[in-house]
Amino acid sequence: MTRERRLLAWFALVALFSLAAILPAGAEPTTAPPGSSGAERATGDAPAEDLPPGATPRSAILGYIDACRAGRWKEAARFLELEGLPPKVRDLGPETIARRFKIVLDQTLWVEPDKVSDSPEGDTSDGKPDWDALGEIPIHRGSVTVWLHRVREDGRPTWKIAARTLRHLDVLYDQYGYGILGEVLAPSFFEIRALEIQLWQWIALLVLVVGCYVVSWILAAIL
Repeated sequence: MTRERRLLAWFALVALFSLAAILPAGAEPTTAPPGSSGAERATGDAPAEDLPPGATPRSAILGYIDACRAGRWKEAARFLELEGLPPKVRDLGPETIARRFKIVLDQTLWVEPDKVSDSPEGDTSDGKPDWDALGEIPIHRGSVTVWLHRVREDGRPTWKIAARTLRHLDVLYDQYGYGILGEVLAPSFFEIRALEIQLWQWIALLVLVVGCYVVSWILAAIL
């Protein structure tokens, strides 16, 4: 193998490892496909087709995810329990809270809709009335449980992503957020996807491949 080909092979390997580091963030869907293997309905569930969004735990989390995917952040925030949040989270505003929490979910929690209760009463088998747990998000010191909480809104029971979970959003976003990219790039860079890969990741991949090729070409010319 010539020196030029060795250099090209080396930088191709670097590009592949870099690609593996770029793609996992946000590349996995938050929800599993309906009917996934092993998915079972929660005990005691009843059909909830005629109930409004948020009337059951399942419709609450799906309503939030669907609104987020469509970029309707104001609507997504309706599925969040925003009362009682610490100032550092509350001051972000409802839409930013909704967007940042979705970013965290995309990278940490695989939600299987068929395993989330579709009963207005929630999962009654856990001994926690008005509370349903979706899963755990690991953090540097322990974990944060993603809770759904049944509250009263406009005189009727409504399930929301609990303030008990959202109060940790600053810690969660520090660990799983986009950092400086999230502050500099427009939201569309994270919302537009192709093959479940976000726009900024495609751009980063293109820059990486072109950069590796240019560097390898320059080094081959010098050496």
